Amino acid sequence: MTRAEPPRLWFRWKSDRLVRPSVRLVAQSRVMRKPFPPLDLGTAPASDEVEVSTVRLGASETVIERLSDVLASDELERAARFRFLRLRERYIQARATLRYLLAPLVGCSPKELFFSYGAGGKPSVQGDASLRFNVSHSFDVAVYAVGWGCELGVDVEQIRPLKDLDALAAHYFCPEEHGDLTRLAPDERVPAFFRCWTRKEAYVKALGDGLGIALDSFRVTLLPGAPAAFVHIGQVTAHDWRLHDLAPVPGYAGALAYRGALRRLVMRPPTTVEALFGG
Repeated sequence: MTRAEPPRLWFRWKSDRLVRPSVRLVAQSRVMRKPFPPLDLGTAPASDEVEVSTVRLGASETVIERLSDVLASDELERAARFRFLRLRERYIQARATLRYLLAPLVGCSPKELFFSYGAGGKPSVQGDASLRFNVSHSFDVAVYAVGWGCELGVDVEQIRPLKDLDALAAHYFCPEEHGDLTRLAPDERVPAFFRCWTRKEAYVKALGDGLGIALDSFRVTLLPGAPAAFVHIGQVTAHDWRLHDLAPVPGYAGALAYRGALRRLVMRPPTTVEALFGG
């Protein structure tokens, strides 16, 4: 099955206030305020580690305006295209926080980071071929994964009721996954759905192939208590891929996927944008 547009945005942001694209936002980038100091993140991840950071979005307007100063012109233009104010503000916070997390690893300021984009839109840092990272955010939670020398992907979703859960699973999951899901008790199906969904999305994001990979072309575990793992990718077993379950904050499901030898997973304590920059 050719992969269709993923359903994640169908469920989001219905209560957000509609706003016009902001010219003021782009204009603000020309009024440079004093930047926030570099983040003190301690030691960088080792070559055999993947580091995961969880950050709650929702900072004050003053913090968001200062964070927007480190964004590049294409990022500001993308922010201005969001129709809803909350989406725009969350994008600015998530993107600027990414720059502050990566800048110490590259040895530059957040503003001086330059990104390249693959054919599927996956970003990488120009000038550092070994640094790998990926970002996902759902509602007000953003999750960042950083490592060296391995393709990786991360995904996070708020666990919430879905009225068309079975139809979505039948369309996007492989038959074995759908069967596992429907055999669960009703109160176990929603968390199992999001375990499966985030594990699949993390793998797709690690490959960086966007919509070119059918979600039903590979199988992951989803049953309660079963370790996160690939069962098969296509018609072969998944010896070269690792999958980790993430529980970033209560009420959210997450997953990390990467290719290569098993690495130590380093989970930083959850924090907030306001705590990082507004204190």
